[in-house]
Amino acid sequence: MEIRFEDRVAIVTGGSSGIGYAIAKVLAREGARVVITARRREPLSGAARTLSSDTGSKVLDVVSDVTDQDQFDRMAALEEITLQTEQIRSGAAVDCGALGARLTNLDSPRLAWVALARGYGVAAERTTTSAEFHFALRGALSSRGPYLIEAGLA
Repeated sequence: MEIRFEDRVAIVTGGSSGIGYAIAKVLAREGARVVITARRREPLSGAARTLSSDTGSKVLDVVSDVTDQDQFDRMAALEEITLQTEQIRSGAAVDCGALGARLTNLDSPRLAWVALARGYGVAAERTTTSAEFHFALRGALSSRGPYLIEAGLA
């Protein structure tokens, strides 16, 4: 299955270096409108300039520390606005009837992501609030190896 990124918005945390930078570069090259975030202004601005130059796509930068609850909440609000914009742009925000609603329901079929990850030996937990997610993210960042956080939306 080919995934298309033209005219999509992608928010990449840790986008000033490492895997976040690499992900942002691929997304920008594939036509996504990319927003990168990181804690430090100078490396972040430099990364955005380099990504924009290398890919020919305008990459925006937003200073944010997702381990800080207030900053995380602001980023979550930005992501919610982005999701709503994407839904309107793609036509997903219109009433598509019962069948359409069922086909786009992420809980159908219900998958136990945490149990699935743990079955493969991967640390995992489910969160339902931004405070729980914040706490889980801190734990994930302080542990070694893969760590799945299933973020349930209310």
